Amino acid sequence: VNRSLRHLWAARQGLSDGEWLELLADKKGPMDRQTWRLLWLAMEPHLVQRGSLWAFGHDFLRQAVAAELVPTEEKQQLAHHSLADYFEVQLTGPRKAEELPWQLRAAGDRERLPKHLLDIPLYRLIHARDQNELMGYWVWLGQEKTMGRPYAQAFDLWAANRSENTEVSLAANNLAFFLNAAALHTDAEPLMRRALKIDEQSY
Repeated sequence: VNRSLRHLWAARQGLSDGEWLELLADKKGPMDRQTWRLLWLAMEPHLVQRGSLWAFGHDFLRQAVAAELVPTEEKQQLAHHSLADYFEVQLTGPRKAEELPWQLRAAGDRERLPKHLLDIPLYRLIHARDQNELMGYWVWLGQEKTMGRPYAQAFDLWAANRSENTEVSLAANNLAFFLNAAALHTDAEPLMRRALKIDEQSY
């Protein structure tokens, strides 16, 4: 039960049934449904469902779990690291974009966060979700004025094995506008020109 509550406390928006079972896995694999049902019956009256995710029904419950199970900053960071480790190995998708960078920041992990912000497919999902939040991660890292070159390099690596098509054009244009909004005009211009060249060839 304690592990279940720590994971739920650390989650940003809550957890799905499948995520919870996988997070409670042991060497044999995810927790079996029969054992999970016993835990679920104990916790369910105190939870609320939002879409496919379960979260604490009241904030005072979250505060009580924090006071009892993660009372120190070190234990809180360990809980966030645990969820970051889980989402890091998941397929790129909206849940990963929502949870992974947020968990890494909450864990104070300045080493791992840039790698994922520079992952172009994940970057696009984070940007689509909230570009101000994306910029906030770079500000927290103190790299908002130097992220242009790493992004350009990451984009070149991502696009290297792709044909110059609409997907590459859209990604280049999207990244260019993000960098331009950050006043990184020199880094944004080659991406804009690349998108323009692809579009001229296509249309």
